[in-house]
Amino acid sequence: VPITLPISDAFPQTMLSNAVWDLSGGATYGWQLTASGVNTPSAPYALTLDGAGDRVPSRTVDTTPYNRVRVSFKAERGGSMEAPDPGDYLRLYYYNGSAWVLAWTLEGNSTLENNFTSFQVDVTNVSIGDFRFRFESSGSGGGWDYYFIDDLALTGYSPNDPMIILLSPSNTRSSNSMVISWVDGDSNDNASISLYYDTDNTGTNGTLIAS
Repeated sequence: VPITLPISDAFPQTMLSNAVWDLSGGATYGWQLTASGVNTPSAPYALTLDGAGDRVPSRTVDTTPYNRVRVSFKAERGGSMEAPDPGDYLRLYYYNGSAWVLAWTLEGNSTLENNFTSFQVDVTNVSIGDFRFRFESSGSGGGWDYYFIDDLALTGYSPNDPMIILLSPSNTRSSNSMVISWVDGDSNDNASISLYYDTDNTGTNGTLIAS
């Protein structure tokens, strides 16, 4: 039976919840829930994937009432373990009713991060009865190239809800300047958009860029 939105998981135990995740693959998927992240938002545990090619698939989700689904989560590279290098990755895929589609990638950067970064991934045109999503990792093998995930949430939006989808930058990066682009819509009104930047990844105390 498909589950419905909204759904969330803060990974409170050392076993994934079968209310959200497809556990039929068992240990063959390679994931763990560990306390090896640093400054884990919902401590002590976080979903943990390493370089062995781990995979964490969701259960089937009924998204027929919505035209857009937002996947929100927090992620950290390395933590207290071993940092993923360039070429290693954590990816998010979704199933659109006929095929798996790559939605988001976090590349390795050879850095042991000590804080989680918030991400929001918007998926459109998925008004289907068998929506699914999964996280996958790739690296040098088991015991290397760690990623940690916490505070997962999925929210559905109807066609009349205001929406904004960030197009670029599509990933975290270090640069003196960058172009920010997006698409937006509000069929019922003329919504205002404000852009902020933040350096501490907590609260709502960012600095306004433009409005």
